[in-house]
Amino acid sequence: MDVRLVNPFVAATKNIFSVMAGMDISLLGTRAVQMLPHDPTLANAVVDLHGDSAEERGAVMLRFPTGVLFTIAAAFTQTSVTLEDAHDAIGELVNMVAGNAKRDLKSRRVGVSVPEIVSGDLSTGPLSRLSPWLMVCFSSSAGMFYLCASISAPRAQAPVMKSGGGRIAHA
Repeated sequence: MDVRLVNPFVAATKNIFSVMAGMDISLLGTRAVQMLPHDPTLANAVVDLHGDSAEERGAVMLRFPTGVLFTIAAAFTQTSVTLEDAHDAIGELVNMVAGNAKRDLKSRRVGVSVPEIVSGDLSTGPLSRLSPWLMVCFSSSAGMFYLCASISAPRAQAPVMKSGGGRIAHA
């Protein structure tokens, strides 16, 4: 996976959550997995990615435990929220993250879809066919949440993620 396609989402997540939800978040670490861990208690906001090449495509999602979802949504809206409100608020935040990342990916000619909120089992359906995934763990005053990315790029362009390969931006 080419981390140059992931780094704009990491930077945008930190920026948008700071500016729009008033939360400083920090990157705790990353790990590569073949399949996303199954956790039906997480709310997932997914954006699809597609490039000029049929090979350059994938998905990026932010995954939130329920309590973190409510706390972030309440901070963003500055009011108490229902589950539907929380999903709407997270959808708006992730739409801003996607918009910022898309701006930074313009030179790569990568398109980004409107976010979709997906709950429950991700082990079936289109997301289950993506592999590998890079999981980026963030810490916030609301708790931990994850940015997960599975992006394939044309083989001639994509550096392989291995020791000494691309690095996730921490700044």
